[in-house]
Amino acid sequence: MLVECANYSQGIWTVIVRTDRTTRWLGRLEGCDSGTCSFARVAKLDPTRLEPVSLTSVGTTAIVSYINPPFGLVTVDYITHRTLKRAIRVSPPLSSTGWWVAMPVLALDSGFLMTISDLRSDSRKLIVLDQGFATTRLRDIVSPLAFAFSDPSTHQLVAVIAGEPATIVTYGWRWRAAAVHAVN
Repeated sequence: MLVECANYSQGIWTVIVRTDRTTRWLGRLEGCDSGTCSFARVAKLDPTRLEPVSLTSVGTTAIVSYINPPFGLVTVDYITHRTLKRAIRVSPPLSSTGWWVAMPVLALDSGFLMTISDLRSDSRKLIVLDQGFATTRLRDIVSPLAFAFSDPSTHQLVAVIAGEPATIVTYGWRWRAAAVHAVN
């Protein structure tokens, strides 16, 4: 068994493991406080999509996002094992040449932020998703930044701006008329 990615949130380890060439499972580690962890399978991931993924956990929900086009999310509830698949469409459509990549999804207080970056330039697409993972806003920016962490309780995002040296900045946000506005 190979661990592809892991995420620790609110006392729960969520992991994606590959058990053979085409089989990947999303699950959680249980019993780690006693010194011995066991892997509890929650959902089998699509065997036709074996490209890299990122993993985010929010409460009892795991969010698996596909890094390469076509971009998409799979959300899995740990309690009900309910799975939701959602394609993320951007306009204009991006080529599937491998130059565009999706960063991990970050939690906001009333939704989520997904950043899609062009590896050839500083072009970014910021996509705000609602609680059901539908796109509510798409904004194109030109900046060499990557959002790395979020704290929904304080309305803070942490970003890394490429350069020599790299710079770490924090952004706050507030909601106004169904839109997110960054506040430095």
